Amino acid sequence: MPLFVTATCQFGRYDDPNVNSGAELTLLSRTGGGIGLLTTTRPVYANTNLLLNEAFYNTVFTPIKDEMPRLGDVMRGTKNNSLSGPVNRNFALLGDPSMRLAYPQAQAVLTQVNGKAVTLTRVDTLKALQTVELAGEIRQQTQRLSDFTGTLRMSLYDKAITHTTLGSEAGSPKMTYQAFSNPIFTGQVPVQQGRFVVRFTMPKDIDYTVGPGKLYLYATKSDSLLEATGSYDSLRVGGSVFADSIDTQPPVVKLTVIGGSLEGDLVYCTGPDVPLLINLSDNQGINIARSGLGHELTAQLGDQAIVVLNENYVANSADGRQGEAQYTFRNAAPGTYTIRVKAWDINNNSSEGALTIVVSERPGLALRTLRANPNPVAAQTTLTAELNRSGEPLDWKLGIYDLNSRLLNQQTGQCTNCDAVVTVGEWSGLTDSGQPVSNGLYIIRLEIRSASDGTTAFGTCRIVLTK
Repeated sequence: MPLFVTATCQFGRYDDPNVNSGAELTLLSRTGGGIGLLTTTRPVYANTNLLLNEAFYNTVFTPIKDEMPRLGDVMRGTKNNSLSGPVNRNFALLGDPSMRLAYPQAQAVLTQVNGKAVTLTRVDTLKALQTVELAGEIRQQTQRLSDFTGTLRMSLYDKAITHTTLGSEAGSPKMTYQAFSNPIFTGQVPVQQGRFVVRFTMPKDIDYTVGPGKLYLYATKSDSLLEATGSYDSLRVGGSVFADSIDTQPPVVKLTVIGGSLEGDLVYCTGPDVPLLINLSDNQGINIARSGLGHELTAQLGDQAIVVLNENYVANSADGRQGEAQYTFRNAAPGTYTIRVKAWDINNNSSEGALTIVVSERPGLALRTLRANPNPVAAQTTLTAELNRSGEPLDWKLGIYDLNSRLLNQQTGQCTNCDAVVTVGEWSGLTDSGQPVSNGLYIIRLEIRSASDGTTAFGTCRIVLTK
């Protein structure tokens, strides 16, 4: 989960017992949220926020005695290095100050561009319709990790774009800033023995003015125990090359609703969320550049607003010519809809795909069975619940009663991404105070609640103790 840094007034006002602030809701959310927040407890101002933000970025990535800082170190360095009157006292850390963020421990390094070694003095220019090959390594302390096998995602962005803030009603003026927000290519490739190669063709829709682009690299080892990140600033983007032939072949679009069932020409799925998977392929490659007007990768559910998915698309083939994009339409009411997707290739040939779906109402959480194994119990039994749903956070309360309805033992628990079969407790014939109970028949009662939609299910079963 992420660390949030928020500078809006009183977002983290945690000392009002009558109100749960936005920061508190974020930190305590059972369905996601954040691992911690550097947030505001009282009013703050744009000029001092700027100083604090600069101090934060200078602190959060600076090692302390060859180790990355803990959240308490980040908070201390941020506040001590942004002194400008008393206002920065209105920032507080909500989270564990002893915790260290999940910093990557290795580096993903670009070593070759189109077969030529990357050097400090050499700057390559990537042009529209040019076939590009980028190669690199996963390193630790300048040494290639030959045992690193996993997956790398690479994102190439066109030149930085100037954006303008909205300003505020309190008189803060509009401000301009630059950000890399125009993707050219995003691809996912395997890493073998610490080496990777990414191949693709530049789209026609880049900004033809030559200027510095930005390359981001992120790799994960197959056992998920090591991550590597990197970036590269010495690539220029602009201009074009002459195409050998004219491409008129449009991309192929295939649509799937994840978890849906196909019956005839209709796809049936359970709402209110509709997870869409878009598979795209083309003989040259898919266009996700945003410099050309009207050439976006878009999706639309029924008559809802069109959604732009350029940054959702990831090429996953060796030549960068096919890939997929995922998007979830939220809060779809039960009914019949048509999903329409439009895609463009790098030569601006377009294609559309459509899928008719039937969305049904999501059933409430239901308890199918509650079991004790073994039963009868001689030493200890495990209590499991089988539910009609999976993949969501659950909270539960379990009670063990005698035949006179006296509560002998009570247990609580929770899980985050729960399976359809959940272990909800264990019992060895003891009360809450640790006293053994006599042999006989007992009643197990379970109350289990979904944190996603608040629905609750109840169930009971009988258990025989034979110690």
